[in-house]
Amino acid sequence: MLAGVTFMYQSFQTGTLKQPWHMPTLQANYHLSYFMKEKVVFSLNSYMMQGMQAIEQNGKVKKLPTILDLNLKVDFLFSQNFSAFLELNNLLANKYQRYLYYSQKGINFLIGATCSF
Repeated sequence: MLAGVTFMYQSFQTGTLKQPWHMPTLQANYHLSYFMKEKVVFSLNSYMMQGMQAIEQNGKVKKLPTILDLNLKVDFLFSQNFSAFLELNNLLANKYQRYLYYSQKGINFLIGATCSF
């Protein structure tokens, strides 16, 4: 089992810009991975971002809401060179905007395979 937590506070000097557009001032990440019989890996991660600001079309500054996201991934390791995975993203079904006017659409998934030579 592997686990980790990261917190990051950022302060920006923008020079000629009014704000550091779309840059979070606070980020937090958590991940947990569980290895089952060396062939299946379950991974859970979450992240939070807050303090982002954007500029609207009319020139006004808009503070974007805090983002909270939770994701789950399962990897199936068939051999050293081949694996398949299933990712479930945004399990909380939050409809947030990481960038102004580009909204996240709720729960989504990704199925795939990896092959290395």
